[in-house]
Amino acid sequence: MFAETIVALGQKLDMSIVAEGVETEEQAGFLRGMGCHMAQGFLYAKQMSAQSLIAWMSQRGS
Repeated sequence: MFAETIVALGQKLDMSIVAEGVETEEQAGFLRGMGCHMAQGFLYAKQMSAQSLIAWMSQRGS
């Protein structure tokens, strides 16, 4: 319920919402269903150095 309230408030205020700490596809799907389309967390990548981030992004064509 807390996440739903935060997402709804952000949408009402025309803000971009970024969910943090997303670890499972279930969590990501739940957030997408509420209209939160940006997220970060272990589901996507573990912590990494700036140099590792550059290499990681290059491998994905970002």
